Order: sequence, then structure tokens, then C-alpha cells
Amino acid sequence: MSTINIVTYNILSPELSEPETFPENTAEEVDGKNRLPRIIQKLKKQISNNAIISLQEVSITWLGRLHELFDLHNYHFTHTLYGGFYSGYMGVGLAFPRSLYSLETFEISRISDTKEWPRLTTATATKKQSDVNSTTDSVLARTWNYSAGYIRNVFDPLFVLGSLAFGSGAATATSTTPTKSKKKSKQEDPPDVATFYQSKKRWNQAILLRLQRRSDNQSFCVTNYHNPCAIHLRPVITFHACMYVMKCQTFAKQDPLIICGDFNMTPDSGGYKLVTTGTLDVNHEDAHGNMDYPKLPIDDPWKPNLYKMKSAYKEILGNEPKITNKAVRLIGNWGATPNAFEGCLDYIFYSNGLEPVATTPFPSAEELNAVSYPTSTIPSDHLLMGCSFNLKSKEEESKL
Repeated sequence: MSTINIVTYNILSPELSEPETFPENTAEEVDGKNRLPRIIQKLKKQISNNAIISLQEVSITWLGRLHELFDLHNYHFTHTLYGGFYSGYMGVGLAFPRSLYSLETFEISRISDTKEWPRLTTATATKKQSDVNSTTDSVLARTWNYSAGYIRNVFDPLFVLGSLAFGSGAATATSTTPTKSKKKSKQEDPPDVATFYQSKKRWNQAILLRLQRRSDNQSFCVTNYHNPCAIHLRPVITFHACMYVMKCQTFAKQDPLIICGDFNMTPDSGGYKLVTTGTLDVNHEDAHGNMDYPKLPIDDPWKPNLYKMKSAYKEILGNEPKITNKAVRLIGNWGATPNAFEGCLDYIFYSNGLEPVATTPFPSAEELNAVSYPTSTIPSDHLLMGCSFNLKSKEEESKL
């Protein structure tokens, strides 16, 4: 029985590895021009093992080089980009060796689109609409103020009517330069409404493949996703992890399923518990006391509906790795104080019909002991993870 080798790897978009954002690393370690050859060497090793390779944070800057690499080794490589300019329009990619597998079914899915989003009819939704209306009124008033200086001397009656319609500000406008309006403080949405809208607007996309092994014509599915890094609103992470797994299970139907990705959730999180048990208490808190069940407004009846998955590393090693991501970074609004994180965020989940037999070794303890990744030997802030599976025949599975 030949094994199926699977690898998942967040390669860190070069647009997100500027030297000034990694205060504990040298410029040589984080520079994308230096990191790409090191990443390619790691990928070549996996290619020599005929591994199926799933990648996250695939930047448009590196996309061409990755296509060249995989095509040179007779791999089918597909990708989808959905991020913004600041991240290099990053997305995800999935590659498999044509010599071992043929493609049966292929789908790219924006995970937010896998769910129906009802129109909110609560008081909060009414308030949001009123905010939109007031914003529209404000725009009209500013437009009138801008033009009033040009027209008041020619169309004086119109100026008076405009003043009545759009407010007294028009009556005092004497300059052709608009005055800068005062920025109103933004009122935060309640947690359920915030979870609803923040989850709905995410553009993260998944790649889903159904492959057939050429040696025996057995089919199985492999998927890849980069879960939103919504650390400011953790129910969004749980919500998207659940929607992703639900989509994968619907796609796979009865075929064995391997789910890869950077999930941006730790083993103590609600998202992890939901994926690995199929259930989650609505009042679940992670180890830091964060409520992370995706509670939604009363207008949205959505509930989790998935069967439990197993984690390859936990099944083989007894526990999840302590670290798959380690970095000290300066990012966005987190300010001048470096944000240090180390923990397990990446997983290879699998369903019945598959048996994990070995995991890909991590770098040495000395290499892992670095204060912050990437380094000269660990070219991303994430570690490459991999697992070999036995694909059971339908006859073998029916006997269990």
C-alpha cells in the first residue's frame, strides 16, 4: 500500500516580512529575496517525496517562481489570490504530482459565500441604516457647502432653499474650499452583530481538490485554507474554521478527506474543539478567558453542523506541536511595543478512511530555540508540517 504524503506550509508573504517589522531578526533573515531560495529548497525536498503541497500566504511576487518550480517537476499547481496590496495580494496554493494523481474535481470557494446571510431586522440593524442615512445627508451637505460659494451670487433664491434643505452650514459658506468635517466617534457594534458583519466581509478563499490515485483509482479529497487572523474578535476565527470544515465535508461527500491550513487558532480554542469534536459550548472560553463561540444576532439561525475530524500530529505524537508559529513583530495598530507570539496554529485534519503513519520532523531544538522566526534555517515564521497517510480501501473501511 503506497502512502499519501501531505505537506502544509505558511511561507510568509515577502510583503509582510519587512525588516523593520521584525525587531528581533536581522534584515538578512527576513528579506524575501533571501528567504525564497531557502523556501524553494524545502519544497524541493518534499517534491522528491512526491508530497501534495498546500501553501498559505502565497504572494503575487513569488507566484511566478512557484509555478516554474512545480511545472519543472511535473506538478499541477493551482492558486487563488484575494488579499490586498499591503500583503502582496496573498492567497493560497495547492500542488500535487501528476505522476501519482489525476484531478477529478476542483473548486475554489470564498468561505463567506458558503453561508446565507439574512438581512438583519433588529434595532441594531435599524441603527446602522440610520447611520448610513446620516452619512448620506452629511455628504450632501458638504457637497452643497463646496458649491455654494460659486453659485450664491448668481442663484440667490437657490442658495436660500439649499440652506433650508441641508442645514445652516450652507448659509455661512463663503469660500470655495470645503471645511473639514469633525470626525464622529464610531459606536461599536454588539459582539453578535460584529461577529456577523466581520465574518461576512472576509474574502479568504479555499482550494478543494478531489484526486484519484493512479495506482488503484481510489479517490480522496485535499483542501487548503488560511483562516482569518481576527485576534481582535476571536469568534470570527471559530466561525470561519467551522464554515471551512463544513464546506470541505460537503465537497468530499463520502470520500476520505484531508484538511490543511493555517487556522490561526490554538489547541485550547473553541475553533479547535469544534473541529475535533463536532460540538462547542456557547459559553466556551479559551485559556486566556476569551469567549470564542460565534454567537450571532437573533435574525440569523445558523448553527455548527459538522462531523468531528482527527488531527494527524495529535494522533501520532499524542499532542499538538508546541510551536508551529513563532515571531516578534510590529504590526498595524499594535503600536511600538513588539507583539511576541509562539504557539500552534497550523493543522492537518483528516477523516475516516485514512490512517496517519508518520509526521514530518521539525528542525533541531537549537534551531527552534531562536527568539523569532524566520531565521537562516527556518525561512518563514511558520514551520513546515507534513504527514504520511495510508488510504484505506472501501472494503477495509467497511470492516471497521
